[in-house]
Amino acid sequence: MSCSPRTRLWRLSLVLVAAGWSTVLASGPALAQIPEASAPTDAAAPTPSVEALATLAAELGSDDAATRRRAFETCSTLSEAWIGAVTDRATALARQHFEPDAAEEALRHFRHATGSRRADDAVDIADGVLDELDSTRDRVTVAMAERVALMRAMENLGGRRAGRALMDLFALNPDALTWERRRLLDRRGLALLPVLLDARSHPSPDIRRWARLAVPAIEGADAGRVVGALANRPGALADTLSAWAAARDFDAMPVVVTFVDAEDGRVREAARDAMRAYGQNGIWMLRRQFQSSLGEAAPSDWGWHRTFDELVRRLDEQRLAPAREALQAGLAAAETGDLEEMRRDFQRSSLEAPLLAERTRMAPGYARWAEAEMDAGHYAEARAAFLHAARLTDDAVSVEDLRARALLAEAEAERQQGVVDLAAYRLVTQLSPGQTLAAQRVAEEQDSGGRELGPRELSMLVGACLGILGLLLIFGNELPAVALARKAALAGARMATSAGRTLRAHAQRSLGSLGRESGTVRLPGSSWAQSLPLALLRPKRAQVSKPPAGELGVLDLCSTQPGMDDSGDVHSTSPGLDISPELHRTGPVDECVDVYSTAPGIDAPWGEVPAPSTRGGSESSAIDVAEALGILQATPTPLDPFDDMDPFDDESFEGADALFD
Repeated sequence: MSCSPRTRLWRLSLVLVAAGWSTVLASGPALAQIPEASAPTDAAAPTPSVEALATLAAELGSDDAATRRRAFETCSTLSEAWIGAVTDRATALARQHFEPDAAEEALRHFRHATGSRRADDAVDIADGVLDELDSTRDRVTVAMAERVALMRAMENLGGRRAGRALMDLFALNPDALTWERRRLLDRRGLALLPVLLDARSHPSPDIRRWARLAVPAIEGADAGRVVGALANRPGALADTLSAWAAARDFDAMPVVVTFVDAEDGRVREAARDAMRAYGQNGIWMLRRQFQSSLGEAAPSDWGWHRTFDELVRRLDEQRLAPAREALQAGLAAAETGDLEEMRRDFQRSSLEAPLLAERTRMAPGYARWAEAEMDAGHYAEARAAFLHAARLTDDAVSVEDLRARALLAEAEAERQQGVVDLAAYRLVTQLSPGQTLAAQRVAEEQDSGGRELGPRELSMLVGACLGILGLLLIFGNELPAVALARKAALAGARMATSAGRTLRAHAQRSLGSLGRESGTVRLPGSSWAQSLPLALLRPKRAQVSKPPAGELGVLDLCSTQPGMDDSGDVHSTSPGLDISPELHRTGPVDECVDVYSTAPGIDAPWGEVPAPSTRGGSESSAIDVAEALGILQATPTPLDPFDDMDPFDDESFEGADALFD
């Protein structure tokens, strides 16, 4: 489907702009050096506080459905930073008083909104809160909606702190929330055990009574079974060990002490803290574990402190022995200069004990490895090694120097890609004055006054030019310089059109001078470039002197030299010969038209003279040229020399005008 010139222009402009931006973005590594803008913070996100929770509670009773939904979703998805505010909010809500039946009725409506008609249905009543608030927003309904939202937030967070806040919320309306507590046990099971262990000493008698009954209900009284069920959940297991110790559950002590050498750090530290909490009461358990783990009995005169400390020290030596062995092997390899072997040993040591106390001894070795990578031109590996060494060392001065060297490696990597970060080199010289390479790079840039454009800079420049060209095509009509260029282009186009018409007229006259009638030939839409050869082939007239008698035989040939004119009837083959007017009247010499030059100054070979035409008269070489070019064909239609058949017609001018509209 064809489209207007204006539409084609717009498409071309958009393509150029898109190509420009694509080229700029294709030089991604250069642009990637620009720090990403930090994500905008949500200005509407409230700061954790009791006042913020009170505001959200008020919004739950708003007449606007979107406001209610936002407030409820915010209250249901609080982070750990809100746990303290929720605890304080529960204390404030304890001063609210309304009939227990009214609270229970509101919870029943929440459950009905989910489609449930049985109190023991395993449903989440939080799903029906917003539906109920659409129709009912009295004081009790809004208050219970807030409680449900906060309970869901604390339940989803998990952990002992969030669990204590959850129990405080349950204590606000213990009778109305009876079924909700049962659903909580069904959803969480043994993961709720640490919360229940803490809840057995809650200030509310209703919560204490319920927690004591709930622990056996989830089979949490058997410590061995509990730790077996939580073996794949280290976080919950660590919380359970701590909760047993905090509750002084001596029945769980034999199980707790076995985890003082656990592989998971959280569980190991929780068990050790629990045994410290048991104190003197755990002396017999510690001695038994000493015998079981170390194969020897602890001296009977040791108290629980010394027994515990010696047990932990000996267990750590056994557990960390492979890591320390790998560390020593790595240090020995570094002394011999085998950096690859050193790196493998250090990595093995870190895998065995990531928090090994002696890990700081690896820092010099990693720094040497980084320097070797720098010398080899492996700047990315060097940067990673420098940063790893900085994380391992505990000397602030060394940390700053290692980070500066890592920055130098990064700058060298960018320089290798064609991007010179002069600011990075200058920063390196400030952080670590001993880095001569950075100072050398700065001096090179200052001496050269700059540098040649790299491949990415060139691609960015080309893309910018394409984008600017597209924008000029779109908005250029408003710029004076572009308007002037538009006028010049239109004037040149009109001059070319006029020249084309003139050349075509000369070409027609050339054909007429060859004895052809204008009605027998036609130039079918030939352009000025096609008409130019025919216009130049028109022979010129020349004054020649009268030849001696008897030498008229030379008139059988015609001159092909440019600038020689002919009389129309008689043609001379000798430049400079004059033909008297008397000879003009002797009659035409038709043979002279058999040879014509196909280009100014070039004679047609005598052997290639065309045969006489069967259409009457002799065939002209100019006509042969025209027919060979495909611009001349026989037709009964007479030629109008000023017929506008060239490409620069009125419609073309309209299209050209549209380019600048």
